[in-house]
Amino acid sequence: MEKPVAIVTGGGTGIGAACTRALASEGFRVGINYIPVMEEPSKAVLAEIKEGFLVEADLTDGSDRQDGKPDQGSGGPRGCPCQQRRHFDQQ
Repeated sequence: MEKPVAIVTGGGTGIGAACTRALASEGFRVGINYIPVMEEPSKAVLAEIKEGFLVEADLTDGSDRQDGKPDQGSGGPRGCPCQQRRHFDQQ
């Protein structure tokens, strides 16, 4: 059976690294998205979780998007694209 995959933006430092570790401990294969200045900490977290991959991309820069669409911003509250505030009010 294949492992589920998750990609964590900023997954090499801070809260992103904690999310990366938590997902890996739950059986996910985790992609760690990082910007170039965060490559070393991202590699360290990848070595720690053992199974995952790195994704270098600055998601604040529309030129890094592979779908060819311009950056439209984050959408809803705290970056939730579906704009459902209830997703965050329940936490």
